[in-house]
Amino acid sequence: MNSECLLKALKDMGLNNKFHVELLEKHYEMVIEKNKVMNLTSITDEKEFIIKHICDSLAPLLFLNIAGKKCIDVGTGAGFPGVPLKIAAGSIEMDYAESVGKKANFVDQIINVLGLDGEVFVRRAEDMGRDELLREKYDIVFARAISRLNILTEYCTPLVKPGGMLVAYKGPHPEEEINKATKSFKILHCKMDNVYEYTLPSTDIKHTLVVIKKNAGTPKEYPRPTAKIKKHPL
Repeated sequence: MNSECLLKALKDMGLNNKFHVELLEKHYEMVIEKNKVMNLTSITDEKEFIIKHICDSLAPLLFLNIAGKKCIDVGTGAGFPGVPLKIAAGSIEMDYAESVGKKANFVDQIINVLGLDGEVFVRRAEDMGRDELLREKYDIVFARAISRLNILTEYCTPLVKPGGMLVAYKGPHPEEEINKATKSFKILHCKMDNVYEYTLPSTDIKHTLVVIKKNAGTPKEYPRPTAKIKKHPL
């Protein structure tokens, strides 16, 4: 990876680089190599990868103080956004959830090679949310490109501690999703906290972070089985 290109993109994004950027480079190299035998990403151009995967993953650092928080990346895929966030904000604890075994094993390999701590769960978030050892364990749940908010909220907020937050990576106009999720927020004891807009460097691509705060414990009947969540969203 071209280090100058990476450093410029981070600077243009408004991020400091007081962390081991070489770990981001190694992550890129591992993903591109594994992508030859496993479908991890359609974005293989180096510059595009830096902007659309690395910079996008790090967007929460522009708006939120996540230092020292216990976090989980749900649906991590090839380690986004969790791995870049852990590299850039080393004081956080970051776990990873990925239901596809081969992808989860690869993320486990990544964090071992990069010397990052954290646990990788080969499980769906809604199954984890029914596990008393994991339920309401995390300060922050990150979810990037998974589901619409009314479904995502039921998948993820059972993992969030009361007072914690779900951070959902969304496109430029999340208003319709937010409106349709209002009922789910109420049922699951959550509320909309903020919507942060950002532009990816060297592009006119606008994305948003939808931050949902959890006010109180999740009612015991949630999350429901996966099929019910999908068939009858809140």
